[in-house]
Amino acid sequence: ARVSCLDLPDHGTSPDQPTPDPAPLRAALAAHVEALPDPSVVLVGHSLGAYLCASIADELDKHVERLVLISGFDVLHEIDVSLYRTIADGLESGRFDLELLRAMALETALGARHRQHEELAAAMQEMSLPRSVRSLRRALYLGPPGIESYQTQATVIHGRDDAAIRYELGLALAAAGVRSELVTIDTDSHLLPLTHPAELARIIFPVESCG
Repeated sequence: ARVSCLDLPDHGTSPDQPTPDPAPLRAALAAHVEALPDPSVVLVGHSLGAYLCASIADELDKHVERLVLISGFDVLHEIDVSLYRTIADGLESGRFDLELLRAMALETALGARHRQHEELAAAMQEMSLPRSVRSLRRALYLGPPGIESYQTQATVIHGRDDAAIRYELGLALAAAGVRSELVTIDTDSHLLPLTHPAELARIIFPVESCG
């Protein structure tokens, strides 16, 4: 199988964007999928990426064979948006600093069982204040109505005790899919690609589709 990875705008090595609006991220993802030479793809997204994949899949139904949505959500509720807004305001005002944000991210993203993950701890040191604030404020755009339904076949994967994106949001994302299945992993980790790579690989590349 061939794997194509994308750093969305404001993520990884991609350029910064001036606002937290997720529309450019959605457009970049759609353009990337449409430019692939493969006749159909399995589209895999994590967290916000899962939300974006589900939101564009039906528009790209000729290109997307299946979705794998990891630790995602269908919509952020006011309690979630309010928390992210408070943290963003605190960072901008100086009441919070990046060290506090890094500690909070490690606390919620990995869970107690995986908190000493050296790769993530090192990546946290590269977090910038402007990107962090925009990422938090992006939640303001992800409230209702959210993803009401999608037709593309999907496997939705969520940690039962995910502290970053609550399990019930993963349930709702699965329920929004007309042809979706939910896989629950007994973990408190949000970053399943780092903490459960073998389990995810078996789901993304099932044995019957290999060879």
